[in-house]
Amino acid sequence: MLEAGNGHEALKICEQTSGPLHLVLADVMLPNMTAFELASRVASIRSDPKVLFMSSFSSYALKHHGAVGEDTPLLQKPFTAQMLAERVRETLGS
Repeated sequence: MLEAGNGHEALKICEQTSGPLHLVLADVMLPNMTAFELASRVASIRSDPKVLFMSSFSSYALKHHGAVGEDTPLLQKPFTAQMLAERVRETLGS
């Protein structure tokens, strides 16, 4: 597991990591950029990681405002370790 404090740090990690990256877990509301911008920029430099978004906003509110689509992998806060593990498995399996 690699940790970043913001989107720019996450991009730097993605650029500098030579091994595989399986998953990017990002809050919808990141400092310096949106999680969707991060996901787009990660995809432009690496093809391997899938992205799982998390948010304390309801999925209805996020979908209503166009922040996420119907098929966007989303983990609602608060969540348990078991819920996180399940969503990670689902996201990696798809």
